[in-house]
Amino acid sequence: MTSSLDRLQAIDKPPRPPSRAKKRGVVASIVVAIGLVLAKLKGAVFVLLLKGKVLLSALQLGKFGATLWTMVVVAAVYSRYYGAPFAVGLVVLTLIHELGHGAAARHMGLPVGAPIFIPFFGAMISLRARPRSTWEDFVIGAGGPIAGSVGAAICIAISVIADSQLLFVIGYFALVLNLFNLIPVWQLDGARMCAPIRRSHAAVGAAWLLAIMIASAMLADYLNPVAVFVVALGVFNVGRAWWRERRPRPATALEQLDSLAASPAASSPVSRVRQRTAAFVYSGLATLLIAATQLLQGELPPVVR
Repeated sequence: MTSSLDRLQAIDKPPRPPSRAKKRGVVASIVVAIGLVLAKLKGAVFVLLLKGKVLLSALQLGKFGATLWTMVVVAAVYSRYYGAPFAVGLVVLTLIHELGHGAAARHMGLPVGAPIFIPFFGAMISLRARPRSTWEDFVIGAGGPIAGSVGAAICIAISVIADSQLLFVIGYFALVLNLFNLIPVWQLDGARMCAPIRRSHAAVGAAWLLAIMIASAMLADYLNPVAVFVVALGVFNVGRAWWRERRPRPATALEQLDSLAASPAASSPVSRVRQRTAAFVYSGLATLLIAATQLLQGELPPVVR
C-alpha cells in the first residue's frame, strides 16, 4: 500500500528543472554553433559590417551627408545606362540647379535643407519655412532653372572650345531638364514662377512662346516634346483661368483639397512691378530654352562613348 502511494506521488510530482550543468551544456552548444557559422561566413560578415560602417559615416557627414551619398547612388544608376562620364556631368549640373534654389531661398531669408537626389526624378531641396508671398515663391522657383541653365550654357561653351562631344551632350540634356522644370504644373518650378503672373501677362507670354516654338522648330526641323508641354500647359492655364472668371462654379473636392494644402503666400498681394518682372523672367528663360533645345538638337552626335 505504501509503495503504491509512493509511486502515485512520484507520478504527480512536477519534473525537476534541468541542472546547471545541463544549462551550461546547452549554452555552450549554441555558442559553438554560432561560432562555426561566423567562421564560415566571416568574409561576408566583414564586408557587410564594412559597408554599414561606410554608410553610417556618410550619413553622419553633417548637413551635406545625404546629398553626397544620394549623388553617388544616382550617378551609379545613370552610369549603367549612359556611362560614368555622362552620369557624373549630369549629376553635377543637377546639383548646380538645386544650389540655385538654395541660394534664392537664403536670399529671401528662408532656411533650406540639403539637396536630395532621386534616380530618374532629378533632385529636390526642402524648404523649412513657407514663402510669405507668391513673389518669394517665384524667386525660389526661378533660382534653380536660372542657375542650371547658366551651368549648362557654360558646359556647351567649353565643349565648343575643347571640341568635346561629351560635354556638349551633357550641357544639352541639362538644358532639356531645366526646360522640363518650367512646365507650369503641380510642384515644378514653372508653377512657382507663374504664381504671381497676371492672367493678361500670362496670355501674352503663352502666345509669344507658341510663336517662338513654331519658328525655331521650322528653322531646326525639330519640335521638342518638352517645349510642347510647356507651351500647351501655359495656354491651358490661361484658358482655364479665363473660363473660371466667366463661369464661376463651386470648387470640386480636389480643388478644395488643394486649397487646404496651399501656402498662405497665395493670398498675399504682389505689386504690379513684380508681376511684370515675373512674367518677363519666366517668358525670357522659357524662350531661350525652347529655342536652344530645338536649334541645338541637330548638333548632337549620333553616339556618345
